[in-house]
This record gives sequence, C-alpha cells and structure tokens, in this order.
Amino acid sequence: MVENDDRTILAGALPTVAADTPGDAAPVVPQLPDPVGRVLLNTWRVTGVIARGGMGEILRATHVDQGTEHAIKVILPELMGNEGVVTLFLREAEALRRIRHDAVVGYDGLFRDETGRLHLVMEFVDGPSLADRIRQKPLTPDEVRRLRDRLAAGLAVAHEAGICHRDLAPDNVLLAGGDLDRAKIIDFGIAKLARADHRTIFGDAFAGKLAWASPEQAGLFGGAVDERTDIYSLGLVLAASAAGRPLDMGRTLHAAVEARRRVPDLSGLPEELRADIARLLAPDPLDRPHAMRALIGGDGAALPPEPARREGWSLRTLAAVGVAAIGLVLAIGFGFSHRMQAASDAAVSVAMPRMEAAPGWTVADLPRIAKLPAAEMYDAGRSFYDRGDLDTALVVWERAAAEGSAPAARAIGRFYDPRLAPGEPSPFKSPDVERARAFYAKAARLGDGEAQSLFDALDGTAGSGGQG
Repeated sequence: MVENDDRTILAGALPTVAADTPGDAAPVVPQLPDPVGRVLLNTWRVTGVIARGGMGEILRATHVDQGTEHAIKVILPELMGNEGVVTLFLREAEALRRIRHDAVVGYDGLFRDETGRLHLVMEFVDGPSLADRIRQKPLTPDEVRRLRDRLAAGLAVAHEAGICHRDLAPDNVLLAGGDLDRAKIIDFGIAKLARADHRTIFGDAFAGKLAWASPEQAGLFGGAVDERTDIYSLGLVLAASAAGRPLDMGRTLHAAVEARRRVPDLSGLPEELRADIARLLAPDPLDRPHAMRALIGGDGAALPPEPARREGWSLRTLAAVGVAAIGLVLAIGFGFSHRMQAASDAAVSVAMPRMEAAPGWTVADLPRIAKLPAAEMYDAGRSFYDRGDLDTALVVWERAAAEGSAPAARAIGRFYDPRLAPGEPSPFKSPDVERARAFYAKAARLGDGEAQSLFDALDGTAGSGGQG
C-alpha cells in the first residue's frame, strides 16, 4: 500500500513522483483502520489498500458473487459534509459514467452505504503507471505513436461526451499488464463537463498539475479550457515518453507561464517525432489540432510550430473517418456547450460575399490543398463553402488560418458570430461570441482591418460564451 494524494490511482505499482512545485507540502494522510477482509455494501470484499490520501482511500476489492476485481474509491466519513469534496467525487463518477472506451478506466457504479458514505466502484487496472515505465527507459518512436493513438481514442470519446480531462499526466495513465496498447486514462476528478449548468468546483481557477498544464490553464490566450487543453497535455505526455523524462516547463507559476509562450525545446526527442509533437504544443490553442480524433493514425505529415510551410492532413485519418466526420467532430468539439441565441435586432450583418468556385477541388484533393500557399488554401475553402460543403470548408480554413491566412480566421469567426445574416450558413448549431472573438482577434493580429471592426462590434453582444 502506498500513501498518496487523492488522485485516482488504480494500479498496484504506484509512481513516486516529486511534487510539481518546490515547497509543496506532503499531504496529511489520516490514520484509518485496516479495511482488509471487510465486505462493503454486502457485495465487495476488500483485499487490499491501493492508496490513501487526505480525502479518502482507494481499495482493491473482489465481488463476492462474481469474483471480479475492482478499485473502490471512498471518501473519508468526516468529509461527507464537505460540499467541495463531495462535488469533486460526484463529478468524477459522472464523467466516468458518460465515457465508455477501453482506454478509459471502466465505471462500475456509484453507491452509498447505510451511513450515506459514497463509494465509486471502478475497474481494477493491474499494472504500472506510464510515469513508472518512462523512468525505466524512453519509448521508441513507434511506441510513442501507439500510445498517442490509444490515449487520443479514449480522450476523443470523452470530448464527444462533453468532458475535458484537464489533468492528463503520465501518472494518470496506467498500463494494464505493462502493455502500452492497453493503456488506460484515470483520474477524472477535476474533469470539466461542458454543459451550461455545470461548473467545476474550481470555477475558472487553475486546476491540474502545473508540469502538464496548457497555456490557457495558466491564464494565457483568454484562459478558455476545452478539448485543445487535453491535446496540449497529451503533447507533453508524449514528449516525456519519448525523452524518458518530463520537459522543463517551469517549476513556479511565473516560470510555467513564460515557458508556455513558445513551443518548448524538443531537441532531445527523436527527430522523426518533433514536428508531430510540436503541432500539439502550439501555445495558441487556435494553432493546435481542434479535435483529438484527428490525431489518431497520423502518418507524420504534421504541422511544424512555426509559420513555415506545413504539410498535409493524414491520409489514413481522412480515409478512416472521412472529411464529413472530421467536420462533425469539430462541430461537436466547438459546439457542445453552446446555447441557441436569437440574433440581436440591431445586429450588424456579417454575410459572406460569394465568389466563383475554383473548379476541380474535391475531398480527394485535400492533401494537395494543404500544400498550397495560405491565400490559395483560403480560396479552396471558399470553393467548398460556396458549394454548401461547410464541414470541408471549415477543415480547410482552419489549416489556412494556422498558416497565417487572416481571411480564413475571419471566416471561421463568422461561423460563430451570432449576428449572421438570415439564411447565412454555418456548420454549428448555435453561435458562440467568445469563439467568434477569438478568431476575429487572430485575424486582426494578422492585419485584417475588417476582422478588427467585427471584433469591436461584438462588444456587448450576448452569447453562449463557451464553457463555464
């Protein structure tokens, strides 16, 4: 048994990771009676203690009838009256209940005993953490890609359920039987559920481990946390896996903020991985991939971090999910917390003028389009837009905006703008003022005066405002 903080650690072999910041005090671990041999809720016989912390303990138990093994997280009795602790506990249970994927630890139920004490029953994962594994030796490039695909697949399902993990780190990834291909993500205790009526108990304050946090978690780029936050943290996890140690991302809050203003130094990684991982670690979330599922099966044609020419989409990804599906994922990823809003009577029209469609562009041409200069890439996106293929237009314009196309960033802003002219098409079911502002601001930074005017005109406009 290992004493630890209240992270959800479900493996027998637990990591011994130093505190994220100097001066972190060790958690106060209460002395609890030995629960081994006790039967919980007439169903689970406790066979061991996995971890104990300041908020409770995690027990290993066997179902008395079925013989299956489980990990059971239990709050300390004296904390059942603490609203914050109970909310955190219930939030993790709800997140796990809504996610069903082999790369995410399984949810087996939430129960109260006769005293009202909560028990979160989960799949027991027998194996080391990723942190333990990479301390032994770095992963090979092939292993890093397999890990990326495995974790991205699980997180994609979470994101599509409206859940951002916000605390992805090597000690929150367990390797069942030590197998990378059976990696499982744990600890959704600070997950952000993207529903209008849900806020984390942290509000908009920082939540997560500092060493693995995104720039927006540290307050940069507007501080809006969404699925791209997990994409950044996944980049840090993959970089640490390839290097055999975490990147130096600052050990104080000030140093961490400064480190996140630029792509970190990846020179210690195998050269064949640097561009792929740099793509995930773009400081501005608008420059990262916008959907976790798009990372799966990447063939190495990744975006480098600088404005230099970026290569095309992964052909295997496009073949697997199709451009329409990519558009749907983007719509889900950006739109899951949006609320429908009527346009203001005094709204400014932001209708997009039509242009002649460039002949010949089809979905099959996307790899070619990705290699065009940004201005031509924008025009190609316009050709899809004018033919009514908004999902493909969005994919193309996001790539063009990342290349430095101000018109593309402005066009995406229009998609989100609640003041769209009547009948103006958008791939999203509802507007989002904050997303519109973000893309208008990006276009304005690229020198687009019209985008600056559209940004200024949004002041005072009501909207969904993104996640709470």
